[in-house]
Amino acid sequence: MTARKRSAVMQFLMASAVSVAASTGCATENNGASGGDASTSAAAASAPAEQVDKDAAKALREELSRVGAEEFTAADYKPGRVQHIVLFKFKPDTSSEEQTETMKRFRSLRTQATRDGKPYIMSLDSGVQTSGEGAGS
Repeated sequence: MTARKRSAVMQFLMASAVSVAASTGCATENNGASGGDASTSAAAASAPAEQVDKDAAKALREELSRVGAEEFTAADYKPGRVQHIVLFKFKPDTSSEEQTETMKRFRSLRTQATRDGKPYIMSLDSGVQTSGEGAGS
């Protein structure tokens, strides 16, 4: 395995470890993550965030070792759906035309972003933020 691929795999492992810790309810005051069933993750939630991250990273390294880098990084290995949230805050001097064009280009990713010649974004929702607290102002 090349050093570049090994580095990419390690970056993926570390990012995944943080994601796994957050999505499994292994939250602490230190990392601010939330989620999972509070009744089943109370013990995990009391673990230090660093240990949770280390445990998740260790599990991912073991899986990488078991299946190999080629399979582990393949697009069809454990496919799933990722919800990605992108927020824009335009500078006050950004014209409405520039804002409209930016949003138009962003929405076009739905059909223009491709992998192996096929679009991979399943859905894309957009709109103006509305907040009862006035957070969108």
